[in-house]
Amino acid sequence: MEKSLNYTFSKEERLCSEKILARLYESGFVISKYPLRLNVLLLTEEEFNQLLTLGSPTGTKYKGIIELRAQISINASKKRLKRAVVRNRMKRILREIYRHKKHQIYADLAGAGQFAAIGLIYVGNSEMTYWDVEKVFDKVRRSLRERVIAAAAPGSAAGNSLEGQL
Repeated sequence: MEKSLNYTFSKEERLCSEKILARLYESGFVISKYPLRLNVLLLTEEEFNQLLTLGSPTGTKYKGIIELRAQISINASKKRLKRAVVRNRMKRILREIYRHKKHQIYADLAGAGQFAAIGLIYVGNSEMTYWDVEKVFDKVRRSLRERVIAAAAPGSAAGNSLEGQL
């Protein structure tokens, strides 16, 4: 029987750890296509499992989550979008787009045997429609796919440069 896709955005998929967020912005790589900026930190399976058990003394906080390949933090800058209504709308749009496209990202990561911590930031100065942001997100996702594949390729120059950043 064919498995159906789960189009949810659960708490387990949200990146909340301050340690991982600091490491993401310090040593991860950046993919930027206006108005989106994607910070990505590729992790090993052990590091990702540690990320999932943060804050859980028994280490079973997210037991049973097999398909999870990435955690994401979604932000919109208060400096650029002054009104909270607009900021919240843009974050809502980004969450919705990620919710629909995450399976493609997971497939790219799984194909390369990678796990990731992702920071998705809206850096635009004005509000955009869902469809415009989705087009840019697709471009960013394709760039991410290329970087993940390059990082997974043994002996490639791109893969070696990414390993040094971890």
